[in-house]
Amino acid sequence: MPKSPLSPEQLKAYRDQVVNVLHQQIELLEEIQQSEVIKNSSHTEQEPGQAGTASAHALTVDDIERKKPVIVNEIEKLKHFDVVLSVVGTMKAGKSTTINAIVGREIMPNRNRPMTALPTRIIHTPGQKQPVLVFENASVFQFAQDLGALLRDNPDWKQIDEIKENHDLQELIAALQNEGAALFRQKHEGDEQIFEFLKQLNDLVRLSEMLHREIGAEPLLFPYEDCRNINHLPTIEVEFSHLKNSGGVEGRLVLLDTPGPNESGQAHLKPMLAEQLQRSSAVLLVLDYTQLKSEAEFGVREQLAQIPALDKDRLFALVNKFDEKDANSDDKEQTQNMIFSDLLKDRIEKEHIFPVSSRLCYLANRMEEELAAKGKPALGGWVDDFAKEAFGALYARTWSKKDDEEFAEAIDYLREVSHMAEPIDCAIVKTQTEAPLIAIRSALNQTREVLQEVTNFCHIHIGAAKERTADEHKKLEEQIGKLENSIVSLAQLQEGQRKKLEKLCGNTRKKINSKINSLKNKIYEDIRSLFDQTQQNIEDELSANTVSLRDYLTTVQTTANLKKMKQRKAEMKALLKFSSGDQFALDKTEFNKFTKVLNEQKQLLVESANTGAQAIMTEGQKEIQAAWKIAQEVCEQELTNIKKGFAEHDVALELVVPDLEQFEHLDSRKVRYKRRMKKEEETYQYEQSGLWAKFKRFLSVGGYGTDTYTQYTGSKKEILSGIQADLDRQVFTPMKTQVDQKFGDYSARFIENYIGAVKRQAESLQQEFQRAIAANKLEGEEKQRYQQFVHELNIRNTVIQDTLQDCYAVFSIQEQREEQA
Repeated sequence: MPKSPLSPEQLKAYRDQVVNVLHQQIELLEEIQQSEVIKNSSHTEQEPGQAGTASAHALTVDDIERKKPVIVNEIEKLKHFDVVLSVVGTMKAGKSTTINAIVGREIMPNRNRPMTALPTRIIHTPGQKQPVLVFENASVFQFAQDLGALLRDNPDWKQIDEIKENHDLQELIAALQNEGAALFRQKHEGDEQIFEFLKQLNDLVRLSEMLHREIGAEPLLFPYEDCRNINHLPTIEVEFSHLKNSGGVEGRLVLLDTPGPNESGQAHLKPMLAEQLQRSSAVLLVLDYTQLKSEAEFGVREQLAQIPALDKDRLFALVNKFDEKDANSDDKEQTQNMIFSDLLKDRIEKEHIFPVSSRLCYLANRMEEELAAKGKPALGGWVDDFAKEAFGALYARTWSKKDDEEFAEAIDYLREVSHMAEPIDCAIVKTQTEAPLIAIRSALNQTREVLQEVTNFCHIHIGAAKERTADEHKKLEEQIGKLENSIVSLAQLQEGQRKKLEKLCGNTRKKINSKINSLKNKIYEDIRSLFDQTQQNIEDELSANTVSLRDYLTTVQTTANLKKMKQRKAEMKALLKFSSGDQFALDKTEFNKFTKVLNEQKQLLVESANTGAQAIMTEGQKEIQAAWKIAQEVCEQELTNIKKGFAEHDVALELVVPDLEQFEHLDSRKVRYKRRMKKEEETYQYEQSGLWAKFKRFLSVGGYGTDTYTQYTGSKKEILSGIQADLDRQVFTPMKTQVDQKFGDYSARFIENYIGAVKRQAESLQQEFQRAIAANKLEGEEKQRYQQFVHELNIRNTVIQDTLQDCYAVFSIQEQREEQA
């Protein structure tokens, strides 16, 4: 996003204008809520964050109750120009360490178990050196008191194995039984108090779920509903080390530490988390470099799908633990390309993908703060981690001699090799600098749907109340009747597409899985050919189907990869040239080379498998996309006809065509060779060189040395069997599972989130018109009051609409939506 040309004074003026308009929106919503028009309206509940819900609906009491807190939150954020940067990632990817690296101290605790059962806010507060946590949530305090009473009265929890094995949970239960709500006071100061509070709060959430699951403690589910307001979450205020020199900048950067998709396991948490992600100004995605493409990363896609209207330049990805890269791992460019073209395809700017080590940056920052505050610390704990990374394995011998200059050099070195400077500048410093602009854009984006729905409400009721001739009334009612035809048509399309896609997807999955089986056989033959010395040209003996597939793969593989595979095969045969039977032996040097070559060849074959499967899948996808395109055109035409039809009767409607989800690519896997050879060591004696050794041997008093010969023996058959088992378990079985899931899930989502969303719009319009027609059949003063209410509401909403449209133009909201479309 380009820097705003507006001055600080202009930004404040627009902020005040938007806040004023948002207050007016809340007033309008409350008046509509209290009106007789919708008081008794029915409503079908939908989970917050469900894709496809960003469309105009008939307003209901429940809708308004959910929308008001969203607007209130935006008003609260605008007061301080708060920018919420949600930190999203999987368990153990390094979210807490990343936050600690940004803040410059260990503000978030780490445990081997999940530590983020509830989102936590960390606010940059200039001058606040000692962190302070505030938690103002009366519902949670009452819950802790009630849960303590339950645990005292119901001893069944003592039989739960997970509690028996968890010392922290046992301590929490004892504290709840004795202290109850007093355990969770509102304010906590300093690292230790904050650590203990967050540990107990997260354990409280998990204990609640556990008791509900194991002993059916239904009345005491954790009060998630009362944690949806961002101000009711745990909030830590502290100065961020990287922002301490940013004085005079308007705005506050707020990090939101979120539970990972594989971290919480609580279904009740998902709606609340979805809402928090929806309200984010930007997202910092933390990925584990060592676990890319694992099952854990799949959940990240699901979380990202819940974030609407997010600019590409407001999404940042940190590929953490990049310092664990070895010679055979992807380099920086390969890692960026994979994430840009696959995991976050069409969601992120390539220059916003950063392979980093947040741990090294955190250690450097913490040591700098420690030296400034207390001087050189004693060894132990995190200091050992810093010393080992900065000064090597022998750090303990030289620690006492290290001076300030050496420490400064070591800190600079760790920061450099952590590669965190660029993302901190891009995602943290610039976000803080642009906070006023981002906060205003975020508020405008979040309130567009409310404006559309209130506008539709006004236009429908004004249109229904308009003085018309009998003939005009009849034609309007006929147009309203056509909505039922649209609903029936969309329902038939929905059901027809469901059956069609189920059959098409089923046939496509069978074709793809058949080809994957052939591909698997081809890969296994290639692996076997590494060990087979009698087979001169194994490709010539493959079946016609596999040969055809091989030729097909040749067209999708790069020349470089094919050349590498041929080279690795030659290296493997050279290593085994003296072995004609099943058993073979290698010395240590040969074994290390054998392991490296086999790993490289296996990975090349895995890449071949993934490339081939992706190409096969793309072919099958074309048929399904053709069916989607037909359904998409029908939906768009229905909305166009509805809008055009009512426009002819002076009823202007705002209808939204849902975004069409992108089809996800297959995820590739890395497979490592597991040691399947027996290690044998033999000690032998040899003659030492030199005159003194010769003299000792002459006197029979020595002159000999000893050494150990290491040999690795193995069975080709066992190694091949193990490799095939690895590939089947880690590559081909997950590949088939992905094919089933991606086609089945995407088809279901398309039907529900696209056709279903369009159908729901038509239904809601029908409901609103029916209410308007019924209200206009009132008589006397009741009808006059209703018409006066709608008339005044429309005037006020028009003023709000004009003001917001001006703001949309200034802050490029419409241009942003068009770019995303």
